[in-house]
Amino acid sequence: MTKVTWQMIEGGRIPIYSDLTLNVSTTGNDATGGLDSPFATPQIAYDWVVANCDFKCANTLKIKMDDGNYPGITINRTISGLNMVHLTGNGDNTIVSDVYIDTMNILKLGDLTISSDNKWSLLFVGNSRTFVEGTLKIVSNTGNYGILLFNGGILTQSDNNSVIDISGNFVNMFHIEKCSTVNFENANIVVNGAASSAVFYAQFNSSAIVSGTTFSGNITNGAKYVLQGCSVLYTGGSIAQIPGSAGSADSSCYTN
Repeated sequence: MTKVTWQMIEGGRIPIYSDLTLNVSTTGNDATGGLDSPFATPQIAYDWVVANCDFKCANTLKIKMDDGNYPGITINRTISGLNMVHLTGNGDNTIVSDVYIDTMNILKLGDLTISSDNKWSLLFVGNSRTFVEGTLKIVSNTGNYGILLFNGGILTQSDNNSVIDISGNFVNMFHIEKCSTVNFENANIVVNGAASSAVFYAQFNSSAIVSGTTFSGNITNGAKYVLQGCSVLYTGGSIAQIPGSAGSADSSCYTN
């Protein structure tokens, strides 16, 4: 448990002067969770911080999940003084149903699995930015959108050891729309399964920049890419490394 310096202030809110870790466990309790006790769900842990804490020093909120299956989390509030939310777990043993980030938030995400039956597994909108640290796994067999970026969402990596591992049946594994960006250079992407459309689908001034990225896996159905409306796929000349059949792009788009 992260040690923090705090005291109750007028209005009942807690000033936070350092990075804060909240724990989530299948044996936790959302009614009694807090600075020193685990919550049962990541959403209630986040909501508790929104309701009770004031960050003073551009801090990071880490929500650390133990082994187990958890409902999804929506990160959609601007919290004064909070620089970043870090959502993490114990790799394959930590499973979250979905993650949604909105409203210009910054999220660090990794060492967990998102397994969703929803329309999307991981959704970014509204100029939000997400860093993948460690390994992020996306699993679905319901034909959804794996990673969906919309209205200025950005997905990137913390370092060259970052891995995105997507497996199952999808419409698009990466769906990038309306001025959104995937910038995952010099890292690792694993894709396995089928995409009824494409591994990378970008439209309306969006881009996927994966120069130097190592691709692996096998796609039984689906194109490498579909680009529409002034969108870009840049691999540094390594498009052939992306699993899938031949891609397609309209005349306003750029591929390399």
